[in-house]
Amino acid sequence: MGKKETKKYSDIPVQQTNASEPLGIYGDIIAQKDKFEQEWEQGLTVEDFRMQCKRKLKEMYARN
Repeated sequence: MGKKETKKYSDIPVQQTNASEPLGIYGDIIAQKDKFEQEWEQGLTVEDFRMQCKRKLKEMYARN
């Protein structure tokens, strides 16, 4: 059996980053935010939502 290699925490290189730079692991959050805002603007009013739900329920119960 080989000896398991371990490194001290202080020997592990640290990647220096600037707090104002986005990290790659988060993807393009701004694009997601913009898409959300566009979808929000195209959203339904409460009354429209209620009418669509009512219509869907009528369709569902009409089949049974």
